Amino acid sequence: MDNELIDALKQAFGYKTDVEVAGFLGVDKQTVYAARHGITPLGDRQRFKIIDKVAYKKSENLALRTLPKNLVKKILELRRDQQDNLALNETEEGSALPDDAQLMDLYKAYRGFRTDQEMADTLGIKRASISMVRTGRSKLGPLPRLRIFRDVWGEKIEHLEEALESSQALLKMVREYIDAKD
Repeated sequence: MDNELIDALKQAFGYKTDVEVAGFLGVDKQTVYAARHGITPLGDRQRFKIIDKVAYKKSENLALRTLPKNLVKKILELRRDQQDNLALNETEEGSALPDDAQLMDLYKAYRGFRTDQEMADTLGIKRASISMVRTGRSKLGPLPRLRIFRDVWGEKIEHLEEALESSQALLKMVREYIDAKD
């Protein structure tokens, strides 16, 4: 299944080689080889990157058609800056992004949670995970971030959660993106 997903990524985003796919996914070419040949499946981080790129491209295409050009330009500049910062922080070792702790604090205030336990229960994580993020010993994972997004924006994200856990669901999402592009 990951073999088909890698081929679909090449088609969707114009990658010519598995090495280019590996660069996008932030892994070495051996990891893509192992996924392509069914030795080791792609991990959650790689799935999240694929979901992010598909969702970003869809929203970018919609924005280009419906928003004023100066606003689109500003949004795209901000998004590129965010991606540059995230890419640097993903590769650096050490403490978690301070943004993760700020995100949790904002979410806690937004929802009016009185305790971290209430927030942990809503996000489906352990209370200790929140402490680990706050102290910089861990980062907030993709699923809690998606759940915050769902809660704040009221979006249905079951398909995104499913795509993180299933190559078949992720492949379907990429194929839908390809079909929408045509």
